[in-house]
Amino acid sequence: MVHTNSTDTARAVTLDLSAFQNVSPVPVKRYTTDAPKNLHRDADLATTGKRLTVTVGPNSVTTLVLPGATGVNTGATASSSTAPRLLVNAGSGMALAVATAGGNTPVVQRAPDERDPAQQWVLTKTVPGDWSSTASYRLTDVRSGRALDVAGDGLSLLPPDPSPQQRWMLSTAGDGQYTLVNSATGALVDVTGESHADGAPVGAYRPTTGSNQTWTFRTAPAG
Repeated sequence: MVHTNSTDTARAVTLDLSAFQNVSPVPVKRYTTDAPKNLHRDADLATTGKRLTVTVGPNSVTTLVLPGATGVNTGATASSSTAPRLLVNAGSGMALAVATAGGNTPVVQRAPDERDPAQQWVLTKTVPGDWSSTASYRLTDVRSGRALDVAGDGLSLLPPDPSPQQRWMLSTAGDGQYTLVNSATGALVDVTGESHADGAPVGAYRPTTGSNQTWTFRTAPAG
């Protein structure tokens, strides 16, 4: 697991390991990369149940090796079912949504409304049963039945197909937040200009570690 702290202060981070089937009390190896250290081995850490708390230094990248974490707890993963989800941006608190404007369907952010089908997305594995770190998903808008597709720095909705432009990998540090990485371009789903405005456009952009590229999942209510 890799955690990036792009702030100027140290942070205590608690990682949720419940997506692993088993977490045994084997020491967790910790490596730090920052200005004075280049992948430096630090003191080992210990898990508490299926949680791990670590203090990460300012402007650092911390790599954690968990030899005691094995298997996949499919019931605890972000994609454990085909239930519609809201994708809520960590920076703005707004939800990924599809607008309707002049016959077009731009991808934007809106104030979260769990009953709005324009904000509901279904995540479908492109390869069923693939639980590898490079597993990818198709994100389908509930209202239109169309899939999230990337072209350059823009996002659009197109009929579902097997192209890599419609495949998205989920990257997480285990803290319940995810970036959505496109399999074709490596670009991330990104709120343009780090905007907090309702209706602001959402596009695709290179990784920046900004909170405008980080998302949490909420299960939409049935019915």
